[in-house]
Amino acid sequence: MNNDKLSKIFNRLKKEKYVIYGPKPQDEEIYVLELDSMPDLELLNQQTDRPFKSFLMPEREVLYKYENGRPKVPKTLVQKKALFGMNIFDLKGLELYDRVFENDFYYQNNRKNILVVGFSDQPLDKLKT
Repeated sequence: MNNDKLSKIFNRLKKEKYVIYGPKPQDEEIYVLELDSMPDLELLNQQTDRPFKSFLMPEREVLYKYENGRPKVPKTLVQKKALFGMNIFDLKGLELYDRVFENDFYYQNNRKNILVVGFSDQPLDKLKT
């Protein structure tokens, strides 16, 4: 996929009010952070030093708050997120998480608001094992 097609996808997600996370350099490492603009293809081809896992299985998470004596779901749990540029290894990990946590209410509630955009510079037929 070329840069123009990826840029169209990225811009469409922004237009549809997704909060987009992907690889971004910081402190000489590549973290998964909120993106304001489309990352370079070279950056998408690199392994991140911090994984996408934290968006699927946060270390800390407010599951609900009480407001006027009633439980209320925090906005962060219902906002649309896009994980942009996941590599094949992260995608395989995501597949395993989805299977292992298929009956976990909190994981599924979080997962239903996450769109994943994978990326590989290798042709699909070379990725098959």
